[in-house]
Amino acid sequence: MGEIMNSAKYIGLIGLLTLVTSVEAHAQSDPSPLPAASQRDDDPLAGISLSLDVAEEESKTNVSIAGYFTKPSLDQMAIPGRRTAMGWKLGLEVPIGGSDDVLDSATLDKLGDGTKLSGSITLLSYSADPTRIDRPPFKKLMEQAKAKCLAEKEPDAAASTCDSVGPSPDYIRKHNPSARLAMNRALYGSYWTAGLKGSVSLKRFTWVTSGTLAENTASPSGYSATLWGVYYPSDAVSAWKLEAEYSSAPKQSDPEIICKTVVANPNIDCVSASANAPIRKDALVLRGEYRRFFPFGGGDGGIGMALTGSIDTLTGDYGIEVPVFLSIPGTSVVAPGLKFGYSSKDDDFGVSLFIKTSFSF
Repeated sequence: MGEIMNSAKYIGLIGLLTLVTSVEAHAQSDPSPLPAASQRDDDPLAGISLSLDVAEEESKTNVSIAGYFTKPSLDQMAIPGRRTAMGWKLGLEVPIGGSDDVLDSATLDKLGDGTKLSGSITLLSYSADPTRIDRPPFKKLMEQAKAKCLAEKEPDAAASTCDSVGPSPDYIRKHNPSARLAMNRALYGSYWTAGLKGSVSLKRFTWVTSGTLAENTASPSGYSATLWGVYYPSDAVSAWKLEAEYSSAPKQSDPEIICKTVVANPNIDCVSASANAPIRKDALVLRGEYRRFFPFGGGDGGIGMALTGSIDTLTGDYGIEVPVFLSIPGTSVVAPGLKFGYSSKDDDFGVSLFIKTSFSF
């Protein structure tokens, strides 16, 4: 038909942008997102995202909306060459229970236990080369898919049922799904994103004065600035990320038993509370992350994971986080997952459940 068929799928894993694009003719189209598994700011996708993280100590919900400042037109996509796009994202994170989350310690996120407002911009750079679909590597995969199709036919079945009208990624997915990654490498090139994010946290702090048990309150804000870069190899199922974050946020001291000067009834004259006003602490955190998506053999779903290591260069504290999610085949907009985290400062290991859904306009 010579017509560009718009069929692109992105599956995000804690920022993993997994391209499993379908190109029916001779060009790649503008991507539109399907379910992502967790909110990350380097996803160059437009739309609304909603996620819920459930942990033993704290649960939280994330809502974000994203769009483009600039993006290539479909006419540009049909012309070989490097393309750039710039997007924006606004997010709101609200805790919905508990006091603190060990998984925030796993990523050394100092703003993690309060309401957080954030805004970010992302630059995407990639090369469009619609001629890849006519080159020998892709044609060889087409031949292999047809050979498998013929081998699976009954002896009296018409061989014409295995014919394809032109080069077709869907044909390869149907008849030789194990060649999906090889097909990605034949069709797509690597690309990268870079971005800048600013966040402000809002939280009400309370502490008790020893001797009188007078309650004090304050609402100092925290803030952070983050710079990141992500490289996406041509396999379209993995990514490497580096990130640097500076933050300054108030930190509440741990609760302790505080009593009046004269104790007549310990149940009344003593309380468990923080004895001091929050103290502002700075952090400069470096993070490295590897993401990988493992697609199911014959469907669109799969299992994704990420390994994130973080270190605070000012204190030496470090943390490790490993989220794992399931992308369900079909039209489901829900991607459930588990997050495992460890913090050296707390010497604690934690597990939480997250449920992610997203859609675009």
